[in-house]
Amino acid sequence: MGNAVRQHIIEEIHQAKYFSMMFDTTPDLAHREQMSEVIQYVHIHETSVEIKESFIDFFEIHEKTPEALATEILSKLDADGLRVEDCRGQTYHRCSNGRASNGRTDKDSRKESSCLIRSLRQP
Repeated sequence: MGNAVRQHIIEEIHQAKYFSMMFDTTPDLAHREQMSEVIQYVHIHETSVEIKESFIDFFEIHEKTPEALATEILSKLDADGLRVEDCRGQTYHRCSNGRASNGRTDKDSRKESSCLIRSLRQP
């Protein structure tokens, strides 16, 4: 049943075409880093217009460097059949919780991760 609901949400996002994405990391009970994926989009049905924010998935991440996070996010969007070129907004919460492998601060890592994703989606 969960897959059917998830597939219905993905189909609604495809109909909307454009979306915003939100990714958040948090450790689970076993202290493995999990990333959540939430997609925001406008659902239009006949004469009604509704802004939706839908949880899509949790998935485990293994590295928290900006490059690794960008790769994980882009891979997840691709696996969901969502084109990053149709993304019109991005939000990250705790995605760069620690220091990058090169010792940069959270602020530097978040900025670099955001810039990296923007640069990867440009043709």
